[in-house]
Amino acid sequence: MRVGSTPSPSHPCVGIHPLKVRSSARSDSGPHLPLPNLNLVLCQGFGDSLKERDSLRPRRRILIYRAFRPSAGQNWAGARLLGGERLGARSLSLSLTPPGDSPDSSVFSQEKMTGSQELYKLSRMPARYVAVAFAMVTSLSFCSRMVYLSTRNRFGITPEPICQPRTHVVFLKTHKTASSTVLNILYRFGDSRNLTFALPFLDHLGYPSLFQAWFVKGFNPTHSKEYNIICNHMRFNLPEVEKVMPKDSFYFTILRNPNDLFESSFSYFQNDARVFRRAPSLEEFAQNPHKYYRPNEMNSQLARNVMWFDLGGNHNGAGELERVNRTLQELDANFDLVLLSEYFDQSLILLREALCWSLEDIAYFQLNVRGKSDIPSLSPYIAFKLRQWNSLDWLLYNHFNASFWLRVAAYGETRMDHDVSRLREMRRRLGSTCLLGDGPAANNKVIPPEIRPPSFGKAKILGYALKPNLMGPTKEMCTRMILPEKHYLHRLMVKQELIKTRHRMAEPMVKEQHD
Repeated sequence: MRVGSTPSPSHPCVGIHPLKVRSSARSDSGPHLPLPNLNLVLCQGFGDSLKERDSLRPRRRILIYRAFRPSAGQNWAGARLLGGERLGARSLSLSLTPPGDSPDSSVFSQEKMTGSQELYKLSRMPARYVAVAFAMVTSLSFCSRMVYLSTRNRFGITPEPICQPRTHVVFLKTHKTASSTVLNILYRFGDSRNLTFALPFLDHLGYPSLFQAWFVKGFNPTHSKEYNIICNHMRFNLPEVEKVMPKDSFYFTILRNPNDLFESSFSYFQNDARVFRRAPSLEEFAQNPHKYYRPNEMNSQLARNVMWFDLGGNHNGAGELERVNRTLQELDANFDLVLLSEYFDQSLILLREALCWSLEDIAYFQLNVRGKSDIPSLSPYIAFKLRQWNSLDWLLYNHFNASFWLRVAAYGETRMDHDVSRLREMRRRLGSTCLLGDGPAANNKVIPPEIRPPSFGKAKILGYALKPNLMGPTKEMCTRMILPEKHYLHRLMVKQELIKTRHRMAEPMVKEQHD
């Protein structure tokens, strides 16, 4: 509701004569409705601007209509406001009955107009109602504001951010770092908004070769096509990524404690890396890795400094301090944020703020995980030997571990703890809604084949069983949250191919219309 006015020097608020009311939804269009022979004062509560504007914060605007005595012998009454309106709403509800009177003796009578426009007529009433109406509006406005604030704090409701959600995202998916869970978050975010993914031809973007733009399915350098998200496995190569993604893209990746990563890789990549098959056990490999390792063998990067390799470095290179520091500085400049899998929830809270996403956007179930009983503990000696073997990964991890906690400190530890608690509570509620049981299913046979995760090497990957009574949008939401990455990738490929086919079929029709 927008009000046009002319100044009245004799009153503290803006005098309107005649009053002009315009019904609008973030627009200046629409006719004015004059209300002649009125002298009103328009006041405003809680400091919101009268001018309607685009705002993502759910503020409420409280308007108070207050009467005054324009001349001797004339008494004017005011209207009592029942509620507020969100900025950009189309109409405002007013109580037309003064305190103690019946609707028939209303100060205002309402006449329906075209669209959402309403015309109010003012009749005379005793002046004593003026003070009563004003006091009631003020007290009700204050109480409603207090209830809103207390409810927001009690239930963890955060006002919508004032920023715009970012939809140009580059995620460097590293190996065995909880990156499959991050991938699912990105898939769901883009899928629900019909964003365009830079997808591979198969299941990765040319890995282990350095990324090239033509690894993206459908990429054509002569045709400008906007991709929103690129997030499948690739070996980072910034110049080529920039050929595919917009300049304002947000770059991030995720790292993990290198010893835990190596243990996971040894179990997971038994069929992919010959070095792991040659070694009788992880302990024997760690004590004498050169006995089993071949530097130029296919997939050798999986057995040494795999994170350094994924970020574009030489996994077999020596760790000269000057060169390492130069590489770390380049990575600092290239990536806007680096997550840590050991502090996954804290990482997602930082990611949420950086991307201006909602808490619902980053909710997740852990994917591609093993049972805790299948994860062996490492002795201090084996941990020390692995630290020497993966020295470049440790330099990388320590560097971004330090910068990560600086980001947490800047965010605020108390605020971080609060938001992490909210995220975990949301996960708990989603689990009770979606899942059969408290977590991953101990027996994958109870999981339907279309959502059953594959197992690799010696690793037994756990999946989730959904409740059988799920239906409609709830079932679809739950299914997307537990869908293994290859299954989801296939769905996105089919979806984008259908969209591409529709566009191709529509092109001749558009040309005919122009002709």
